[in-house]
Order: sequence, then C-alpha cells, then structure tokens
Amino acid sequence: CVCVRVWLGERVGEMREKRDLVLKRIAEIPNVTAYVPEGAFYVLPKISAWFGTVTPRGTKITNSEAFCRALLEENRVALVPGEDFYAPECLRISYAASVEELERACSELKAFVGGLKREE
Repeated sequence: CVCVRVWLGERVGEMREKRDLVLKRIAEIPNVTAYVPEGAFYVLPKISAWFGTVTPRGTKITNSEAFCRALLEENRVALVPGEDFYAPECLRISYAASVEELERACSELKAFVGGLKREE
C-alpha cells in the first residue's frame, strides 16, 4: 500500500534527523567521538578518554558504567553503559526519544563532561 510506504518513509526521515542531531551534538563534546550507525536507532559514543577523571562531587569515573551512573546521579540523564553491548569504551544513546529529550540529554552530557577533572 502506498500509504504504508509514505508513512514508513516519513518515520525513517524523522529517525535520520534525530540521528544527525545526536551526532552533531556529540561532535561538540571534547574527546568524545561516534560513528554514524548503519541500521540501528542508537549511537555508541566513545567516552574512554574520560576514564580516570573525577566529577565535581568526587565520583571517580573508571569505566562507562561509572560514567553513566554519575551522569544519572549528578545530571539526571539516563544513558546505558557500553559494557552491556560489548563496547566498554562507549555509552549508548537511543535516538528513538523526542527531539526535546535528545537536546536535553546532549546538553547535560556536554555539561557533565565539562565538569570532569583529572585526578591529582
């Protein structure tokens, strides 16, 4: 049916726009990189450059699980550790969320990274 193809095309376009938004925002974060996904609705930004840092509250970032836990506790953003997807240097961001939620999550992620400091 033509209507199904039109609807599906619109959804694919929406997901592509959200993907591009997340990739653009991630590119603004120092020492965080991500590849363009080829068929998923999530991005796996590499955050391992921030392992060995400390948050303003004193939480040590030793791996992506610690990173995601601190991000949730300190900035109220829930992302998934990469360890759960065989990508221990990464975290997982689903772009199946709303544009507003993605904007907020990316802003908070950038702010969180901006507050990390190397242990002395």
